[in-house]
Amino acid sequence: RRAEALSKKRDHLIQHMLRGLGAKIGKDFFKTLAAELSTALNNATVQVIEMEPDTNPPRGRALINGHKVPQETELLLQDTAALTIIKANGPQRWHDVQAAFPKNELLRRMNARDLMGVPLLASDGSVMGALIIFSSQQFEDAGFVLQLLQIFSLRTANEMERLRHERTLLA
Repeated sequence: RRAEALSKKRDHLIQHMLRGLGAKIGKDFFKTLAAELSTALNNATVQVIEMEPDTNPPRGRALINGHKVPQETELLLQDTAALTIIKANGPQRWHDVQAAFPKNELLRRMNARDLMGVPLLASDGSVMGALIIFSSQQFEDAGFVLQLLQIFSLRTANEMERLRHERTLLA
C-alpha cells in the first residue's frame, strides 16, 4: 500500500510538472523547469548547460542556474561535472561532488554534496549539453531523481535545439 501511494504521488508530481511546462518556451521554459525540479527535490539547484560545438578547451553557457537565467556568460567546461556527463553520454552521479571537482567554485559556494546529471541529446543523437541537479543533501531516492532528469531532458533538449534553430534563422 505504501509503495502504491508513493507511486501515485510521484505520477501526480510528474503530471503537474508536465502541465506547468507544456506551453512554456525560451527563458520561461528554463526558469519554470528549474523552479519545478527544485521544488520537487527539496530545493535542489538545477543547471542547464549548453555546450558550444567544436571549442577547445570545451566551452558552453548556462541557460539556467538555480532559478536565474544568467547573462550570456561563457563557461569553461574543463574539469566540470557537465563535461564529464557530456563525454560519458549517459547519466552520472557523484555522492561527494566537491571531492570529484575540487576546482569548481560554484559547487563549493553552494555547498554541493550530491550531483546527478544527464546529457541533452539533439534530434540527430549528438550531445548538446547537460541537465544537472545538485544539493547540499544526499538525494533520498536517486532512482526517482534520475527518472525526473530523464523525462525532462527530452523536453529540455527539444527547447535547446529549437532555440539554436531560431538563432540560426535570425543570424
